[in-house]
Amino acid sequence: MRAARNDRPALPREACTLLAALWLGACNHPPLKEVAAAESLLEQARTEGAQEFAPERWKEAQEALRTAKARLQDRDYRGAISSATEAAERSRAAGQAAIAGKAAARQAVEADRAEVDAVLAELASLREQATKAKVPDAVLAEVEGAAAAVNEGMREAETRLQQGDLLAAQALAAELKARAAPLTTAFRQAQVKWEAAHPRGGRRRR
Repeated sequence: MRAARNDRPALPREACTLLAALWLGACNHPPLKEVAAAESLLEQARTEGAQEFAPERWKEAQEALRTAKARLQDRDYRGAISSATEAAERSRAAGQAAIAGKAAARQAVEADRAEVDAVLAELASLREQATKAKVPDAVLAEVEGAAAAVNEGMREAETRLQQGDLLAAQALAAELKARAAPLTTAFRQAQVKWEAAHPRGGRRRR
């Protein structure tokens, strides 16, 4: 039984030579479109905040694009295409990392706001108890002043968040959460100290 023949005609030697010449010729044309596309992707990553939220990946994309342009200038077109492709890939990665970083910053501010709100709510409950116990306002003034400052600071953090200054908002919210954390303990300690110095039988009305 005969093996099936391949009926497709073989390419003439001249055709093979022509295809090879065309392929080599393509490598002799400057890859301006590829470099421009990589540059456009790098700019897109910048607008997405890569410089702030993915600085290392941003630098890698910048360096790859610089290399592509240098190779283009040196007429190393194959190398320029390779570097432009790398720059495009790194720019996409930087943009994606920036988007994720911004989302994480927003979530961090919201989480810190929730923790601060919990502290302020607990302080409000303690304040009601202190009022019933007739603890003077002056005894709790320092702690309440600190709580008011934290609350005002969180409003500033939220304003920065709305304005798109995410890193500043995140840093401020984290600082305020740390300042809020000891306030309930300080409030209780101030009340306990006053009550120890003013037994119930000897307390006067304010």
